[in-house]
Amino acid sequence: MKKYFLNLAASLLLWANLASANPPIQTPEQINAPQPSNLNLSLEERFLGLRSMGSHKPLFDATDLELIKTKGIKLEDVYKLASMKFLSYRPIWDNLTLMDYILNIGDVKFAFEIYYAKKSDGDHIVSNASTITTMWRNKKNLPYLLCMANIVDKKSGDPVYWEYDIRVLSGTKLTCSEARDYANVLTLNCYPYFSSDGLKRFLELGGTAVSAKNFLNYYDKRGERLSQMDLVGLTMIGGNAKKFGRFLLETGLDIHSAATLFILGIEKKEDLVFRDTKKPNAVIGYAYYDWNNGVANLPERINLNKIRNAYDTLVLVVKQEGEFYDAIDRIPNISLLGANGHGDDNYFFWSELPVINVKDPSLEKFLIDPDDVELSDHLGKLRKDAIIYFNSCDMGTVLAGNIAKWSGGRTVIAPTSHAISDNIDLKVKPFNLRFYDAQGRDKTITYNSPEPQKTRWREIK
Repeated sequence: MKKYFLNLAASLLLWANLASANPPIQTPEQINAPQPSNLNLSLEERFLGLRSMGSHKPLFDATDLELIKTKGIKLEDVYKLASMKFLSYRPIWDNLTLMDYILNIGDVKFAFEIYYAKKSDGDHIVSNASTITTMWRNKKNLPYLLCMANIVDKKSGDPVYWEYDIRVLSGTKLTCSEARDYANVLTLNCYPYFSSDGLKRFLELGGTAVSAKNFLNYYDKRGERLSQMDLVGLTMIGGNAKKFGRFLLETGLDIHSAATLFILGIEKKEDLVFRDTKKPNAVIGYAYYDWNNGVANLPERINLNKIRNAYDTLVLVVKQEGEFYDAIDRIPNISLLGANGHGDDNYFFWSELPVINVKDPSLEKFLIDPDDVELSDHLGKLRKDAIIYFNSCDMGTVLAGNIAKWSGGRTVIAPTSHAISDNIDLKVKPFNLRFYDAQGRDKTITYNSPEPQKTRWREIK
């Protein structure tokens, strides 16, 4: 019995410590009440004694104080805002965010309404000052916040839209009623299908809940449905759900490969069949791994269409290197060989598996690395004047140089920085490919070039 009471006492002490370590969010009344140590200080002294979020540095200095006075803003209002804390001890503002809010918005009532809003179960919704500023700028109000926060996942009972999600979606034209409709677009496990970032991108491209459900009616032979990125890509090109479903059924491909090809303009089964005419031949591979629509998107669709018009082209989605090598070996007299995917200076990824551990030898078949000398056997089957390009971030710095050595003197083109689809300039007669960064600087390297290298610039709109 004595041991029981000792354990009970220890438990009560532990709960008391936890409660003191996690006090509730401050109420407006608590904020407005003068603290014992501040009773004898002037408002200006208390103002300059406030601390910034995440540090012990002063939130304001004398210059800030003078600027606030110059603008005619009430110091009392600023003090109320600046005193807001999460869990009664963590300031929510940093200097830049608060000064921006004070000087450009200044609505103390709005800040308090948003910050102290509660869900129907009594839990606070907001813990971050950026939610206040973002909602103001996006012209979203308290009813919007309360409505969004009270949309509940029917399976788990958790909110569908947490604070971060509400902040992200407040930047769209999505109403709370529409948000409820999207919450009912479900995964196969009956959880909400969209993340807030995925939904925002989908909406920006003109997607609707109806179009999402139309596309999600289709499954491949494994029972898989479209990922968010696939759906975003199909929406980007204005894809038709019925046409996509027919293509998926006719080809028997897995749904991600089918979506990738459809986004790139391969919309019929016969488009996958190589036909050798008088035009030069090309093999263009697209990596199965595409985490951000960097491989399959509208600009890449336009570029591939240029190639298909000028070349007899075999287009394929590649999961592992053997599939790419087989295509090279099968198509005769290849004049253009292209690989599009994600990577870095040392690796090109066909699949996502080696991204986790590039050193695992069992995963080597899912990537191209600096030791893939066997590639030389396949590149040797291309025409002597063939052009090889890699559309993948940073490949030009190391890996493309190795491939150039294995190519038997054939031209190899690659970017030396991030490859941005919107900033790629592709011409086919004669073939030329240039990669530009966001500032318009040419980031292309060409190995074994028949022409002298030139640094180029172009205007980025």
